[in-house]
Amino acid sequence: MARLLSATRYVVLLGVIACALGALLCFIGALAQLALVATHAFSGLDTASEIKALTVGEIFLADVSLIATALFLVAVGLYELFISKIDFPVGVTVVSLDDLKDKLLGVIVVALAVTFLSQITTWDGKTDLLSYGVSIALVVLALGAFSYFRRDKSEGKTGEAKSDATPQAPDAHDA
Repeated sequence: MARLLSATRYVVLLGVIACALGALLCFIGALAQLALVATHAFSGLDTASEIKALTVGEIFLADVSLIATALFLVAVGLYELFISKIDFPVGVTVVSLDDLKDKLLGVIVVALAVTFLSQITTWDGKTDLLSYGVSIALVVLALGAFSYFRRDKSEGKTGEAKSDATPQAPDAHDA
């Protein structure tokens, strides 16, 4: 029974594949966006509106790249947590589900900032950017509070993070 339950961890591969393919599609979309922006830039930037359009295109490119990065981090993190470790740089390595959540929250906050910046650059002077900015700020604040209080609960009184690993006795069936 233990071996059967242990083998179910490979179901996570479905999520890993879905996130990895989603990241790949977003990166391909970012490359397509870059081609459009470059074509527009090379055709001439004679007016302020054309330069503004170029800026908006670049911001959109950054936003799509951030979403692709988030999907990639989730794919790598799930794989490392449930299947096997991967030799990646320290910033990409995931050691716990909380670590994966923190990395994802960071990307979400930056993506929200990029989205707001995009709204600022395309502002027509009529729409209410203040309420839009305040709503994004509230979401960022809520995410920050969630991360802070979650981390506070998982730390011991000495300030060191508690280990998620529970020592286990060897299984008699595996011998």
